[in-house]
Amino acid sequence: MPNCPNCGTYTEAGQEVCGKCGTSLPQTPREGQAPATQLGTAPPGIYPTPDIGATGPELATIAQRIGAFLLDGVVLSVVGLLVAGFLTSSVLSEEGVFQTVGSLLTVVYLGVLMYLWREGASPGKLLMGIRFVRAPVLLGGQPGEPEWPGLGTGLLREVIGKSVSTIFFFLGYLWLLWDREHQTWHDKIAGTYVIKIR
Repeated sequence: MPNCPNCGTYTEAGQEVCGKCGTSLPQTPREGQAPATQLGTAPPGIYPTPDIGATGPELATIAQRIGAFLLDGVVLSVVGLLVAGFLTSSVLSEEGVFQTVGSLLTVVYLGVLMYLWREGASPGKLLMGIRFVRAPVLLGGQPGEPEWPGLGTGLLREVIGKSVSTIFFFLGYLWLLWDREHQTWHDKIAGTYVIKIR
């Protein structure tokens, strides 16, 4: 029997847990028994795909991602038209009331977006029942437990990452069509996956 992979302590045959550090020990299969594979890993000899769906939440479909993108465009257009309407009306208004309302709408919308990005969502993603999460990659190339992204990751993904995805004729967005994990470039930059929440 090999030593504990965590602390190196000698272990007895058939021992399931290391007596020193409590680490679960790999079990050797009995004669004629196939070796067990960990959930989320491929059997030996097959290329292991880091699949967050195998160990946790299910990945969003391509249709859900495209739907969220289109809905976000509609929401942004409506808010943009409202703000532009109020800001241009301020030229006609002596008191500047419309300009104040337009500025307030802009600040509220940006505040809502920052909150949603921190939570891994956008208006379109919420309507489609999806959100993005961070999945830190552990040793062996398998993603760890998903975690909510936080504002830093949200800003990295939504501002910098999406700028990069857009630069080359939206190739970064189209990348999800052939990526195994349906990741776009902005997902790869921020280390995020988009998952189903309902």
